[in-house]
Amino acid sequence: MKYFTEEFQTYGHHIDMSQFRDLELTGILMRYKTEKESFWERIGVGGSIGAKPLIYNNTIYFGAFDKNFYALTLDGKEKWRFQTNGIIGYEASAADGIIYFGSFDGNVYAVNEEGHLVWKFHTNEKVEGTPMVYDKRVYIGSCDNHVYKLDAYTGEKIWSFRTNGWQTTPLVYNSRVYFGYGDKILYCTDTNGNLLWRFKTQGLIAAWPPAQSKGIIYIGNWDKRCYAINSMDGRLVWKFEAGDVVYPPWVDNERVYLGSRDGNVYCLTADTGKLLWKFPTQGFVAGPVVYKDTVFAGSYDNNLYAIDLSGKGLWKFGTNGFITYSAAYNNVVYFGSWDCNLYAVNAETGELLWKFKTSIGTPSPIEPPERSEVKTLETVWQSEEKEKAGEKKQEVQLSDYGRIESDYTAGLSKDYIKGKKGYVK
Repeated sequence: MKYFTEEFQTYGHHIDMSQFRDLELTGILMRYKTEKESFWERIGVGGSIGAKPLIYNNTIYFGAFDKNFYALTLDGKEKWRFQTNGIIGYEASAADGIIYFGSFDGNVYAVNEEGHLVWKFHTNEKVEGTPMVYDKRVYIGSCDNHVYKLDAYTGEKIWSFRTNGWQTTPLVYNSRVYFGYGDKILYCTDTNGNLLWRFKTQGLIAAWPPAQSKGIIYIGNWDKRCYAINSMDGRLVWKFEAGDVVYPPWVDNERVYLGSRDGNVYCLTADTGKLLWKFPTQGFVAGPVVYKDTVFAGSYDNNLYAIDLSGKGLWKFGTNGFITYSAAYNNVVYFGSWDCNLYAVNAETGELLWKFKTSIGTPSPIEPPERSEVKTLETVWQSEEKEKAGEKKQEVQLSDYGRIESDYTAGLSKDYIKGKKGYVK
């Protein structure tokens, strides 16, 4: 492995960085940053990928903003896709041969490894989170202000817990459930839904699950802080302040790794919150992960960075769109980009192994924060039953952005199997 401290080298395949460069989109993101708001609820339909991939039983699962949930082989070949009625922006989870994911159409979906529908559960608003599986139960938050506990095999509701704000992804740890988002409160309940304690913050809680280690719960927050909280009684252990919004932390080997909207990756001690180092990028950093003594962090400057545990850069890999979350498995890093591709790169060198394009070749638009309503991206793409598989040229209307031609739109494969009701093990 080579080390680079002052300059980075992008290994492998050269990528044209100008194809999707969109100054208007960058300007919109900066307005959200200035107004201290989240743009996640104003993303339109397009081929972009914001979800972290899930690797389960040698298959890659991920959702995209084209409303499809995909299953790929480890070498990037499509196995199947499952269509929903809403964009999918968050990671899936899996247990006992079932894959669970949420959609902005308000549903939690459970599908088996062949892509057949096992069940779906409808909430009263968008599902912006990852269903968490614990002891044959599924825990999920919804933008209808509730957290739900469901039977993992049937989707039957066991209980729901009402809050005063949108909820996303719970953490289930030591028979307790931790969750929080829109009302700025971290809640702790038992697995029967009984409230044990609440921890009040000054901002929205970062919309991915809290992290945990050795009895401490770690959360990122829109008040620019990372909080370390005692898991038993909700007592504050320490807090660390960054330069902007702190996204969900990653805990590994007594260290806490943070991404922030200030463009930095931070490394802290897990017991005291002392800053060990920070690594700068040129864009928002959503969430670093650690794999084999390397920190991988996607940035809104369109790069995936590999950083050693001392905070020095190893390599970076550039795409044509910004990058949120990555996952590593068997010496390969998998991540989606706003440029409508899922990438697989060598974890040691950053060399491109393959990439997979989603069904729409035009990136998802983001509505400006001052708009009173969110306009839906109008697309001229045909449903699977009406179009032949393969590539075709089409146009998409990007709201007020004008018409853009895309040379690539992939239909579903002819052997796509529609979902069936009932549990298939």
